[in-house]
Amino acid sequence: MHGGASANVIELNINKGLPGIRQGNLPLAHRGTYEEALANTISDGVYYANVQVGTPPQTFSMVLDTGSSDAWVVSADAGLCRDKVLQEFYQTSCTATYNPSKSSTYRLLDDDFGIRYLDNGGAYGDWISDDLTIAGATVKSLQIGLATNVTRGTGILGIGFSANEAAAVQYPNIIDQLFNQGLISSKAYSLYLNDRRSDAGSLLLGGIDTNKFIGTMSILPIQNVTNGTAPVAFEVPLTGLTITHTDNSTLFQALGVVTDIRPNGTGLSFITCDYLHNDPGLSLSFHFSSPSATIAVPVHEIVLDLLAGHLDELPRGIPFSSVCVFGVQSSAAFAARPGTPGGVANTNFALLGETFLRSAYVVYDLTHNQIGIARANPNSTESSIVELFATDEGGLPRVSGVAVPPPIDWGATATGTGTGTGTGTGTGAGPPTVTVTVEAKGNAGGGGRAGLLFGGGRGGGGALGVLAVTGFFTLVGSMLL
Repeated sequence: MHGGASANVIELNINKGLPGIRQGNLPLAHRGTYEEALANTISDGVYYANVQVGTPPQTFSMVLDTGSSDAWVVSADAGLCRDKVLQEFYQTSCTATYNPSKSSTYRLLDDDFGIRYLDNGGAYGDWISDDLTIAGATVKSLQIGLATNVTRGTGILGIGFSANEAAAVQYPNIIDQLFNQGLISSKAYSLYLNDRRSDAGSLLLGGIDTNKFIGTMSILPIQNVTNGTAPVAFEVPLTGLTITHTDNSTLFQALGVVTDIRPNGTGLSFITCDYLHNDPGLSLSFHFSSPSATIAVPVHEIVLDLLAGHLDELPRGIPFSSVCVFGVQSSAAFAARPGTPGGVANTNFALLGETFLRSAYVVYDLTHNQIGIARANPNSTESSIVELFATDEGGLPRVSGVAVPPPIDWGATATGTGTGTGTGTGTGAGPPTVTVTVEAKGNAGGGGRAGLLFGGGRGGGGALGVLAVTGFFTLVGSMLL
């Protein structure tokens, strides 16, 4: 628990990557040396939290996932952990496993645990209950999955709405139980991933840290897009997308992005690394319904230099020698395919994961169905924590973070804009912009409106902080960040 704040605020450090463990998190068209290596390299987008389960406690690193709602651990009897052939096939190995015979607080609940993610990964086994300790706070008798049949060797800690659980009968998940057992005062948490070049961020359960964001926090209502009585995902309106720098017709064309086309290719998109050195002002800005809510994603989050040691395995025909992974990928990679379990029938959505969220500070309020969003304050070393309460009638407090930094000096003050057609022009030396409009194409029960999901929807099998657009961008199409 955070010593300088209320006892009902829990601060959990989250870390990027597990030493020695290869953990891919992108769906690929087919398996082979290149795809496996690339997926493993991109896995620096996965964030892990250390937890303890059982009495005496058994320690694990679990993938933190706002895109799902169930917690599960890998059983010591899991086939993947014992079979080198399976480890080679799935390109992963097991981290620490859970042994129920060593816990005096273990209890078997049912034998029908099963969950599948958008990347076709899954876990199956039993529902159990046991004590789970997170950042020093112990949740008693928490229902979790005990997986004996897995495609990844690390458990997942899902922290979404309980209405989105994989269980046949809804149960109080970890966020519910943290609140029910008095460990936090509201079912709400704040996510701070920090800069991509940092190895760690934090999850603040029950509070907001005003030193971790810049300027005023915008409060957005979560929309319920299903026919149920409660939200299952964190959807809020999105109003536009702006690209700073380019003056061509579409996002991919403007930046010279090339895609390894499916079905024979991987479906992944690549961009020249030259942007990292020659165009430091390149950014992609997301605009929400609140006038002050704009999140700009900088070039080092869009152009990902992750392929060192694997350049000889890239597809042929890429028209540039310095190859980076593009931070925007097609959601068609999640499409259902004949003979392959899982996948989605409609790919007119976008998942905005770590590439977006590292530039944002996001508060998920599951009590009042609100989202708080502001620009992240990268590499902040100080804390100023505000406790959140379920009894607050207005929901999230209207708080401000640190002072707004001075604007970036582009070398000139003049910029130009274009709307809709993606043909923005600029004057002077400043970078021109292109505004990409959002066209609502409807969704399941959504009444024809576009929106973003801050989590929800089964995640991406370890994609922290998943967001998904249920409409789509007129000029961009479906994408994955």
